[in-house]
Amino acid sequence: MTSPIALVPAPLRCEPLDGGPFALGAATSVAVGDSPGEIAVGYVAADLLGRLGRCPVELLVGADGADVVDDVVVLRVRQRPGRPPGTGPTTGPAGADERYVLRVEPGRVTVDGASTTALVRGLATLVQLLAGGVGGAVGAPAVLVEDAPRYAWRGLCVDVPPEALDVDDLKVVATLLAAYKLNVLHLRVPEHGGWDGGGDGGGAGGWCSTPAYAELVGFAELHGVTVLPEVDVLTPRAPAAQRDRSVRDAVAEVARATPGPWLHVGGRDVAPVPTVEDLRRVAEPVDAVVGSAHTVVGWAELAAVPLPRGSVLQHHDDARDPAPLVAAARAGVRVVLAPDAHARLDGPAGVRDCGAWDPAAHVPGLPASAVLGVEGVVRTRDVHDLDELMTLLLPRLAAVAEVGWSAPALHDWAGFRGRLAHHGVLWERAGLEWTPSPEVDWVPAEP
Repeated sequence: MTSPIALVPAPLRCEPLDGGPFALGAATSVAVGDSPGEIAVGYVAADLLGRLGRCPVELLVGADGADVVDDVVVLRVRQRPGRPPGTGPTTGPAGADERYVLRVEPGRVTVDGASTTALVRGLATLVQLLAGGVGGAVGAPAVLVEDAPRYAWRGLCVDVPPEALDVDDLKVVATLLAAYKLNVLHLRVPEHGGWDGGGDGGGAGGWCSTPAYAELVGFAELHGVTVLPEVDVLTPRAPAAQRDRSVRDAVAEVARATPGPWLHVGGRDVAPVPTVEDLRRVAEPVDAVVGSAHTVVGWAELAAVPLPRGSVLQHHDDARDPAPLVAAARAGVRVVLAPDAHARLDGPAGVRDCGAWDPAAHVPGLPASAVLGVEGVVRTRDVHDLDELMTLLLPRLAAVAEVGWSAPALHDWAGFRGRLAHHGVLWERAGLEWTPSPEVDWVPAEP
């Protein structure tokens, strides 16, 4: 027996099929192709399903599952799995097409994805279906899901005290992002402690060293999440150790450790009307990022300074004059929306605030085609550990995911609220702290 289909974010198409559920059990196996990417996703799938079903799941490499009669999850990369109508760009930050088709039948699950990243997205949907079983059962209803993202960038910015989180904590965060089809983990390099190019990560936050950062980046990549470091070399409050090094060296050091396409230079302290000194301060890190073959990312305060075409600006303050941002967008800059009223997860915004808005229409005059995506933000000194962070993220991060992934026609507060009501139980089973918002009638766990 399974619960009602309560997928978050809402897929483009979800149709029940005839037949009973797929039951996860001791005989379940995962079948994948023999490319390195498919094998890596296969290991992630076997691990997730094994922990969900509390039993080992065998990985079959180089198999399409045709020879396995029952209890198999087949993950296949297909160049053209189908593009559902009405979708926007289907490529994520690393250029991977995220379209997938999931078919669940008794004894067999098939995920066809346009890339290995798409397989991870389909796997996230399958895990939600399986985890929603009633009475502790691990079973997914027979269903056909066709899906693709609305926006390419769907992220979370974490700016908390450096000692609050270590690498293992951030792996939990990355896993949560993947579970809700978010794909960017934006981390701010601490002002006090900076980047340790050769250390063991035992200093500022336990992740701001090349070895620890590489471990996190690799883990996140396996789960379809790109890590974006923010090295705010523009702030006048930068620590002495950072001021003593050249901006170019500081950027280059982090760039070498960052395989993702972007590098964030901050910029929240740049004046609305930039001075000559502001222009000089911005030019050097921007040139350094371009020289490292990364794309420049900054806060929207940089909109009035010259930036390369294709750069990304993050809008957060609705009180600012939007004209510079609109002009920058018309000149080729792309925009990620993280408005405080809808995406600030350590602020007063409620679940409905985070889920009931349209990024394409949020900034007056901004072309909808310039919107690259959305990002939730936690920027506070009051988080001391992972549990405290999770109480800020959940349930509101799920609303950010819905806005970033689901098609506008699917945005419906009543429908989202009803689906989200089933996810508190999933977070409890996963051992995650969360805040039971009174905006949602949460479904209690089965006795």
